Amino acid sequence: MTKKPKTPNQQDERADQPIASVDRAALHEETRFVKRQQWTLTAAGLALLGAVLTAAITLKPLTAFERYWGLVIIKIIPPMFGLFLLFLQFHLSRVRRDISAADRFPFLRGLEVVGAYIIVLIVGAVVVAHVVGREPTPPPSVLL
Repeated sequence: MTKKPKTPNQQDERADQPIASVDRAALHEETRFVKRQQWTLTAAGLALLGAVLTAAITLKPLTAFERYWGLVIIKIIPPMFGLFLLFLQFHLSRVRRDISAADRFPFLRGLEVVGAYIIVLIVGAVVVAHVVGREPTPPPSVLL
């Protein structure tokens, strides 16, 4: 026996009903998970920048080719990870809307934290780009 597909009116009937306590607990757990993933994603972006920095310091002096590709990688990291952070924020807003339909602006809640994470990634990339992009200078001579 096959089930008939629900019409849009039948699917919307459940949206007006209160969420069961089990569903509410699962949605709150989903919220905690997404917030943890945002922090983890930021830490992973900074770790990747740290790996580029370590490679650049280890390989000094860098050739023009190595410097160019190092800077390309550094410039890709903040926008890519920032985009992933925004995707997680969109998902979090959908979960918050499922928890409470009365929440008028679920996307804006916590957006300042995501903005801070993105700023941290950008500042980290600027610092690493400064180190990687510098021309090699001879060490200072010390007069004894």
